[in-house]
Amino acid sequence: SIAYTITYRNTGTDQATNVQIEDHLPPEMTFVSASPTNIGPADTSGVLPGGGGVVKWNLGTLAAQQSGSLTLVAEAPKICGGIDCLIHTAGGFDMGETVAEISADSWNFLMDLNVKTTLNISRAVVPYMVKQQAGKIVTIGARPALQGKSRMGAYSAAKAAVLRLTETMSAELKGQGINVNCLIPGTIDTPQNRQAMPAADTTRWVSPDSLAGVIYFLCSSAARDIHGSAIPVYGA
Repeated sequence: SIAYTITYRNTGTDQATNVQIEDHLPPEMTFVSASPTNIGPADTSGVLPGGGGVVKWNLGTLAAQQSGSLTLVAEAPKICGGIDCLIHTAGGFDMGETVAEISADSWNFLMDLNVKTTLNISRAVVPYMVKQQAGKIVTIGARPALQGKSRMGAYSAAKAAVLRLTETMSAELKGQGINVNCLIPGTIDTPQNRQAMPAADTTRWVSPDSLAGVIYFLCSSAARDIHGSAIPVYGA
C-alpha cells in the first residue's frame, strides 16, 4: 500500500484525517507512508522480516511532488514487492472567509493541498496499476464536498473536486481491475480535534480504528464490486 500525508495549515500538524492509519491496519500490510518533506532515502527500519510494517518516504515539497511521486512508484515495489493500494490521505482544511473575501492565496493553497496532491500521486500510481490490471485507490473527501457550508467555499470546492476526480478515475479504470472510491469522514477522534473542541462529545466521533477498518475493506477483494462511491463514515 502507499499513502502520503500533508500538513494542516493552522497547526502545522497532520490534518485530522491524516491519523496514523498504519497503526490501525492489519500487520501483514506493508504501508509506504510518504510525506511532503525534503526528498531523501526511504527509511525501511519499520519493515518486518516476514513482510508488513511501515516504510517512511520523503516525497518532497509540493512543487516537487510530481517527480517525487514518480520516484516513489518506481522504488516502492523494490521495497515491498508491489503496489496494491493507494490510500490518499493528503489534504488540509481552512475556513473563515466568505466567498467574496477569498484571496487567491487561500484558494490556491486549498486547491494545491487537496486537489493537486490527488492528481500528482494518481498520475504516478495509475499507470502502474493499469499495467498490472489490478489495484485499489481510496481518497478522502469531506462532508462539505456534498453540500457547501458558510465560510468554507474554497474547502468545499477543493473537496468536491477530489470527489469528482475519484468518480472520473473510477469510470476510466473500473474495466481494468481497479477500484476507486472516496471516504467521507465525520469528525475523527484525534488529539488535534480534542484540543480544538474540548467541549465536544467525543463518543460520537469516528475512531481511527473504525476509519482504518473501512479503508482496509475497500482495499480488500470483498470490495471488488464497489466503484466510484462516496462512502459516509460519520460516527454516531
